[in-house]
Amino acid sequence: MYTRILMIPMIIIFLSGAAIAMPEKQSYKIPSEKLRKIIDRSFPPSSSVSPDGEHILQAERIIYPELKDMSKRTLELAGIRIEPESRRQQRRFFFKSLSIATTSTGEIKQIKLPAGTKFNYPQWSPSGKMFAFTSDTDRGQMLWLGDTLAATAKPLEIFLSNTIGPAFVWQNDETLLLKEINPNEGAEPIKPNVPVSPIIKESYGRQQQSVTYQNLLKDSYDEELFSYYSQSIISVYDIPSGKKNTVTKPGLYVYAEISPDKKYIFTQKLEKPFSYDVTCSFFPMRMEILDMNGKNIKTIAERPLRENIPFDSVATGPRQIQWQPTKNSVILWVEALDGGDNTKEAKLRDRIMCLEAPFTGKSYKICDLKERFEDILFFPEKKNKTGLAAVTVTNRKKRWTTTSVIEMKKDGKTVRELFSRNQKDIYNNPGSIETYCAENGQRFIIQDGDFIYLRAPGAGPDGIFPYLARLNMKTMDKEIIFQSRKDGYDRFAAFVMPDKQNLIIQKESLNEPVNYYRFDIPSKKEKQLTFFKDELKDAVKIKRELVKYKRQDGTELSGTLYLPGDWKEGDAPLPLLIWAYPLEYTDPSVAGQIRDSRYQYPILAGDSPTIYSAEGYAVLHNAAMPVIGDPDTKNNTFIEQINSSAKAAIDYLAGKKIIDRKKVVVAGHSYGAFMTANLLAHSDLFAAGIARSGAYNRTLTPFGFQDERRTFWEARDIYINMSPFTYADKIKTPLLMIHGQNDSNSGTFPIQSERLYDAIKGNGGTVKLVMLPLEEHSYRARESVMHVTAETQEWMDKYTNRKKYNNKPIP
Repeated sequence: MYTRILMIPMIIIFLSGAAIAMPEKQSYKIPSEKLRKIIDRSFPPSSSVSPDGEHILQAERIIYPELKDMSKRTLELAGIRIEPESRRQQRRFFFKSLSIATTSTGEIKQIKLPAGTKFNYPQWSPSGKMFAFTSDTDRGQMLWLGDTLAATAKPLEIFLSNTIGPAFVWQNDETLLLKEINPNEGAEPIKPNVPVSPIIKESYGRQQQSVTYQNLLKDSYDEELFSYYSQSIISVYDIPSGKKNTVTKPGLYVYAEISPDKKYIFTQKLEKPFSYDVTCSFFPMRMEILDMNGKNIKTIAERPLRENIPFDSVATGPRQIQWQPTKNSVILWVEALDGGDNTKEAKLRDRIMCLEAPFTGKSYKICDLKERFEDILFFPEKKNKTGLAAVTVTNRKKRWTTTSVIEMKKDGKTVRELFSRNQKDIYNNPGSIETYCAENGQRFIIQDGDFIYLRAPGAGPDGIFPYLARLNMKTMDKEIIFQSRKDGYDRFAAFVMPDKQNLIIQKESLNEPVNYYRFDIPSKKEKQLTFFKDELKDAVKIKRELVKYKRQDGTELSGTLYLPGDWKEGDAPLPLLIWAYPLEYTDPSVAGQIRDSRYQYPILAGDSPTIYSAEGYAVLHNAAMPVIGDPDTKNNTFIEQINSSAKAAIDYLAGKKIIDRKKVVVAGHSYGAFMTANLLAHSDLFAAGIARSGAYNRTLTPFGFQDERRTFWEARDIYINMSPFTYADKIKTPLLMIHGQNDSNSGTFPIQSERLYDAIKGNGGTVKLVMLPLEEHSYRARESVMHVTAETQEWMDKYTNRKKYNNKPIP
């Protein structure tokens, strides 16, 4: 009796305590009115210039879908997320309206579409006279065909699959190659009520270094679902006649392409056995040449399951297979000569191979490459009787890239080297070679005699001023045809073909948003084509400038500083948000290069950290956080280098009396979140931190991460010491963590945030974790973006004690 009497009040006390600890009902938050307006703002349409430069497609994007639109059934299979009804991979963006601008007149025509149509961005036909796109239906991706001059688009009642590889490919102006849904596919496989077998994985002494992929197949039922929703039939649609010819039986087709002479089709098709350890991109693949009736003419390769490719390496056997655009029916591919392992020393890395129709003879070597093949662009055959191509190779250890002109014939020789540089050296980046799309749908280098054209970033110590140049391949002399203003950010977009005397350019400045212009080269005259405006230009005032500073070891750093529009020198110092993402470099001089233009228009978007400048913060966006050193060992000093870079930024801005060094928040996404947690664990520079979609325990990614090539067992101390989880007891600065519950990025399982939260909480730290339903590595839904913005704003306001700025009360 005495015991019972004693227990009753104890129970009451416990229950009372539990009631006090119960959280309030949770819901999605809304940020301040100003930030809400920024999130809900409209944006200029996404634009694409036609291949001939005569038209511009303008598609209005659905910026943030609502959660109800994201709540549709989704299947997580073989490393991808499939929406079964619409037969496509889950996408971030859709478009809702479409128009066409004519560049010669500036006339804009709206294309009529049924209300509620959600479509994927259109693709131009080779000439630009037509375009095609797909829209979501409950029967798959419906194909639409557009007429450029008439500014019309019509549905074709053809339903395509877009789960693995593209749904369609333009072959020429009259032909589309389609991946149709099998009309006789039957019903979806039914999941058994009782498991049919245990899940078994095996390994017998063979080294298999696995990346930590997500959304993998889990059992035989998943295999059936993946096969059901990924199968398609290859067919050819003839546009003039409107007739469709089915070429293949159902299969797991990834890609298909017709030969330049229209006699053969090259196909890539996934096959079993599938794997529960890697994504579908590593599944066995059959690569074949078929005739136009689907008969197998030649199997180029039967690639086995690739579960044991060394980190940062390539598979053995034929890869990067394609038709040679300058020939009728010649197939090209690349083979590794070093076993595909970039960590091994080798005199030769790759070989370009060739096989000619009728594909009954032996393949032969075009050339051997000392470094790893990256890309190939072809010169027009009629201008080069021997056949030439520009081949780019990369030394992955040194991060060095080289482009050379080679002969496209048996045992072809290198004609000349065009460029060779550090991949990240933007100051010495010669630019990308301009190409055009021929009538047969193949791309070629734009060539005028000895000249080719280069689109270059135009970067230097004074900033970025993009340009278009003509390069003489014999003398290597370069003539700049067009370059950005010194007080703007202007970029070449396309030639008006075929005479190339007019360009389509994009122009913007600190006071004018991006718009398109037609630029006449001989007269230097411009004609404005679009008149996009910023609806918040007058309502939300901000300032944008490029700042440069140095860290303690002398490395030059930079970032883009956003300030409230009414803040001026002499006003009260501002709280600061530093947003950054570490990048690796081998050369200190390259690490300090300017990578942003000081003259870009400061447009604010809801998913960008720059929006907080509208609420009284200084925001240092893309603050340089270089990690410099030998590619194999640079991470040995990762912590010291990011600490030094962060301190340099704070010292510089505090020295200028722009910011209050006691009110600095550091934030980042993905690897930037990893950086943020490390800075809080190893420094006392910050008032708070915000980490989005990060990884914090590197032992959970043991076979490499980011640019780290060593495995956990080769660099045990590095993995442990670079993991903020290891130092959770040292994280006393308040940390807000945000993560999408469906994050499928290979290195950032949601459990990474959940476990760091538990660790910080268990050691008495101040931490908050927000898990976003239905969200991936980045956040899409309007409700999610609103909530993330509100949480971020509240967290920063609370821990910077922001009561007023510029001597004015917070609105």
